[in-house]
Amino acid sequence: MEEKAQHDGMISMKYTRISTYLIFLTIFLLIINIVMIYFIFNTVKVLENDASIINRMGIARGSIQRITKLEISGNQNYYNELILQENLVLEVDLQIAKLLEDKALLLLAKEYADFSIENIKLIQTKWQNLKLLLANHQENPSKNNLIDVLNESEEIWYLASSVALNAQKSTENKVSAIKEIYIILFFYLINVLVIIWIVYSYVRKNLEFKASYDALTGLANRHSYEKTIEAEIERSNRYKTKFSLIIYDVDYFKKINDTYGHESGDKILIELSSLVKTTLRKSDEVFRVGGEEFAIIAPETDAANALVLADKIRKVVEAASFHNNIKVTLSLGVAESYSGSSISNIYRQADIALYKAKNSGRNRAEQYL
Repeated sequence: MEEKAQHDGMISMKYTRISTYLIFLTIFLLIINIVMIYFIFNTVKVLENDASIINRMGIARGSIQRITKLEISGNQNYYNELILQENLVLEVDLQIAKLLEDKALLLLAKEYADFSIENIKLIQTKWQNLKLLLANHQENPSKNNLIDVLNESEEIWYLASSVALNAQKSTENKVSAIKEIYIILFFYLINVLVIIWIVYSYVRKNLEFKASYDALTGLANRHSYEKTIEAEIERSNRYKTKFSLIIYDVDYFKKINDTYGHESGDKILIELSSLVKTTLRKSDEVFRVGGEEFAIIAPETDAANALVLADKIRKVVEAASFHNNIKVTLSLGVAESYSGSSISNIYRQADIALYKAKNSGRNRAEQYL
């Protein structure tokens, strides 16, 4: 009884540990998932900001260079036509103004010590100055005015390139950082596979145990009995071997329940099952097929030897004392398989032998003849 209680306690502790592990593992995976989502969302947002800076600066820088190039070409009509048609001047004003309003610049300024928002403001100032120089050159074309335009344009180009380059470096660093997510994903995948395997094993073993074993005694149940004896009959017919079925129940078990209570009856069944199991051979298997009715399948055993085994079990039980020193006896019936035996036939024969034992005074084993 103590061994049974310890066994049940160990199983209970095992499932409690598994359940606790599953809960903590699930919470851990949820936290990782939230962190990953935040990391990806934040990275994508920052990359979009960097891309915005690069694009705006690129448009402004390219437009300024194009305006300067058109001015240098000397074709005033063509210059005026394109400037007005494409609104290049307004485009540069717009892109620089939007850059100065972009909050991403503050983040970029924190990342690079050599980057300053003042650079954008300086570009804006120089751009305004360049527009004046362009207008002055258009009114008074001269080599000196042209040189002033080129110098101012180059300074703007240098400043704009510096801003774009810092934004590109920032983007590259963040893209490299994204690679770290692969490591997180790898461990995440491992944990997901582990939890799937644990849940699968836990559920499968739990369901298999509940489907195949009796909850009270821990013995295999009627479902297991039917599967086992079906396989044994098939094996017996195929290889022309014999096996025997022993069925038994507790004598006057209802009286025991009525006298000592159902709780005592249950404890007696638990202790009895353990005792019978230890008495059997390794090849034999015992099942609980009803309330106080049990069955033993004895492979490669004829009726005579099965009867000897049944009587041995009877004597061991008779000599034992159970819960609260209650004495218990068994009545057992034995039947041997034959060619063409079915589950119902062999059980019916063993049951007939069992009733013969009961009608003969109980506490005895009888063979079906």
